[in-house]
Amino acid sequence: MREFTPILANTMKGQSPQLLSSPKARCQETLRGLSETLKTPIEIETLLEERKHTETRSDSESRLSEFLAQWIENGEKNCILCSHGDCIPIMIYQCVGISTEIKRAGWADLIYTEDSWKLLDIIQPDDWGRF
Repeated sequence: MREFTPILANTMKGQSPQLLSSPKARCQETLRGLSETLKTPIEIETLLEERKHTETRSDSESRLSEFLAQWIENGEKNCILCSHGDCIPIMIYQCVGISTEIKRAGWADLIYTEDSWKLLDIIQPDDWGRF
């Protein structure tokens, strides 16, 4: 899914965002082109892993909530996360209270300022033409 690399690289021009990925190879591969273009390493974050077969939805929500709390407290404020279709909608809901679906290769643009989240945009693959 390197098709979005030029879009994000252009958006991030002159910036060095933190790149956080699920341990799954497909997420790391998704960020690889952006990592190479921005010369920023990919950091592996186990809390971004897709829901395990032994995990309930509640367990998954708790894990992702833990990630968000840690990220707010310790993380870079300029960050690109790569996770999974079962995780991203949960995090969007936890951040802004909106239920949504993200298609494969889609992403959400959120900002955290002054103790609150704001959803700026949800970009689906069919939206790429507007960039």
